[in-house]
Amino acid sequence: MKKIIAGMLCAFMVFPLTGCDSDDASEAQSNIDFESSEVQKVSDDRASVKVLSETANVWLEGLNSFAGTDQSKYTYSDFVEHIGCEASEYYNDSGYRVYTWISAEDESSKMAVWFSKGLAGWNLEMLGTSNLS
Repeated sequence: MKKIIAGMLCAFMVFPLTGCDSDDASEAQSNIDFESSEVQKVSDDRASVKVLSETANVWLEGLNSFAGTDQSKYTYSDFVEHIGCEASEYYNDSGYRVYTWISAEDESSKMAVWFSKGLAGWNLEMLGTSNLS
């Protein structure tokens, strides 16, 4: 009886490990060619100008470069969680993974985020915005 209970406990302890993936690839990103420099659609979802502006100016403290900052640890998943939707587009820029969020109100209002490969995965490197107040 003890062996059966121990076996069941071991099985239950393994289940939580199978549901998680430490890579930042989401379902929407599964069709992306991460090596391509061509702009690829990620999602039709759009964030508001207000959310993108708050992300750049408050959450990221108005910075453009993040080397040596606390924000440099942010990943694509952190952005998706904060903004509330996947990026609109993706492309590879000389080894950087670049995700662009296009606003729902105006296609010219955008936020592009560059991630670089580090020891712990893909982390925030640079930020660029266009027409965000």
